[in-house]
Amino acid sequence: MSLQHIVAPFVLVAVATATAAPAQDAAPHSEPTDVVRLTVTTAAPVDAAERLYFASETNGWNPADAECILDRLDEHTWRIDITVVESIEYKITRGSWDTVEVAANGRDVPNHVLTPGEEAVSLTIELWADQRTSIPPRPSTVVGDLRTHRAVHSPQLDNKRDIFVFLPPGYDDAERAKQRYPVLYMHDGQNLFDNAVSFAGEWEVDETVTRLVQAGHIDPIIVVGIANHGADRVLEYSPYAIPASWRTTGTPRGDAYLAFLIDTVKPMIDETYRTLPGRAHTAIAGSSMGGLISLHAGITRPDVFSRVGVMSPALFPFEDDDFAPIRNAETISPVVWLDCGTAEGSVFPEDYVRQVKEAARLLKPKAKRFMLVIDKDAMHNEAAWRRRLPMMLRFFYERPK
Repeated sequence: MSLQHIVAPFVLVAVATATAAPAQDAAPHSEPTDVVRLTVTTAAPVDAAERLYFASETNGWNPADAECILDRLDEHTWRIDITVVESIEYKITRGSWDTVEVAANGRDVPNHVLTPGEEAVSLTIELWADQRTSIPPRPSTVVGDLRTHRAVHSPQLDNKRDIFVFLPPGYDDAERAKQRYPVLYMHDGQNLFDNAVSFAGEWEVDETVTRLVQAGHIDPIIVVGIANHGADRVLEYSPYAIPASWRTTGTPRGDAYLAFLIDTVKPMIDETYRTLPGRAHTAIAGSSMGGLISLHAGITRPDVFSRVGVMSPALFPFEDDDFAPIRNAETISPVVWLDCGTAEGSVFPEDYVRQVKEAARLLKPKAKRFMLVIDKDAMHNEAAWRRRLPMMLRFFYERPK
């Protein structure tokens, strides 16, 4: 079955050459008018010195945005008014992702959603992530051989993080002792393989690779998941200035993060596992800010990566600079996957699609193989990326018929 047949039931697939450029004289959007009052009740009192924060798409998922602090009504009750035009996904924190809300049993909760037209929304928080030490750990959902390198030091970033390595079915079989494998490097490693360590649900990379390999759709690959560094994620995944509206302070460190991946992580993986280390067999992929840094890798380091997976990318700096990073790139990685959903973007989702289509228009002539996927009604979350992952892997690695 072809990739087109797999895609057709639930997404609209378009190649850049068939996508019209967005109109330049579109009417400006009207100012938002809907205000939702969100009231939060906490099962346990919150210390008087602490604050609650509204973290969402609208502020770059900043868990400690000084402009999104909830008003304390009493030790159990908090309130904030949020302007809503299109649906907004959000969570409540006490100032960091280590103190994000969780369910009473200690498990992560899915993002909440505010929608236009609601006047008042109530939310009860049973527990915080830093209070679940007494909760039994969530069971692992790993399928196959997943190995973890703990606290790998980055001299480029001066911090440490875990590196997850998924080995393909049959890696340790005696008859394959000399076989070497392509490697796909992915960001947000906590969310890729195991629901027990994921923040908002896993991508099921291990299940997906196993299923595609065993069905004969793709050749076996190694997948390396690089854990994000929590509050530093936005800065580490961007080589460009962060929009002021995100209220994320600090110097972008995207180039240093790529140097960590290329100069520290990749040599460790090539030395430890039976990889095919050359450019032709090395890929990179991620979503949201991970999509941005993957695209940047494809533009600036095509000497390292032959395949680039750009899922739901945060393209804010490209539009601000008339997409100059793409426009001015003399060469890019030869194989590029680009996608987004039609329900992404917290304020005007049509702008998200328009940005991605403009990026596609510029990328298509520079790539040897290119695919743009617009996923109808898909939002900006792990469930959407999990659904599109098999398509991207088949685009990258599908066995010739």
